[in-house]
Amino acid sequence: MQQKTNPRINKVDALNTDAWIMRVSDSAAALELSKEAATIAKSINYTRGTAEALRTLGFTYIRISKHKEALQYLQEALTLFEILNDDFGKSDVFEYFGIVERSLGNYENSLSNLFKSLELRQNINYKEGESLSLYHLGVTYKYLGDYNQALDFFLKSLAIANEADDWISKSYCLNNIGLIYFESEDYNTALDYFNQSLVLRHNAGDEWGEAGCLDNIGLCYFKTVQLDAAIDTAGKALRLQKKLGIVRAKVIALCILVISLSKKIIIMRR
Repeated sequence: MQQKTNPRINKVDALNTDAWIMRVSDSAAALELSKEAATIAKSINYTRGTAEALRTLGFTYIRISKHKEALQYLQEALTLFEILNDDFGKSDVFEYFGIVERSLGNYENSLSNLFKSLELRQNINYKEGESLSLYHLGVTYKYLGDYNQALDFFLKSLAIANEADDWISKSYCLNNIGLIYFESEDYNTALDYFNQSLVLRHNAGDEWGEAGCLDNIGLCYFKTVQLDAAIDTAGKALRLQKKLGIVRAKVIALCILVISLSKKIIIMRR
């Protein structure tokens, strides 16, 4: 029988709590903490501790685009959350399944999992989670090219995030609303949303999100021919991405930087 006075159980709980808190702001650290928690929890047959560690592990592997590993951990977590009859945990896993399926181009499966997550969260009044489910539904509809549906979900998510004072959902929604305005060529409105998201992510220490916002802001400056601002912003993004080792994102920042410099040189030579 598992006793809460067991120091190893307490250790697992502490590791899981820390990993969950920093899963967005420092995914690399969260991954290591979750690995340690899972190892200890499995060694003492601590079901809840194992489930929570595997859930966070799944999320952190999504963050580094290792979807096969993410699915493995998430499926294990779902099995344990079902044994525990834990709808909170199940709703998290279904959200993460939705993200992975979208990343693999399986949009119908993404929507199916996200609607399962949303239903569970609405039934248990899990407001922060509800906001995230709505947000990811918006992202999937955006991938499908249905911008009206996407914007509707983003705005619903943002309203709940504001009510719950959840910076994660708020920053995500603001950034993606900005992307919709960007793709509609309303660059000034897009820039306003990107900057709002940037402030939230910077204040929370989410450097991955901050780097993405800087890329988007740099593109807005380039599109509005504010080339000095585009060069400065792309440089900030590149330095941050180099620090974080985000190879794919560095390509975007470099492109903004090179194109902006080239255009500035052409203008100066006229």
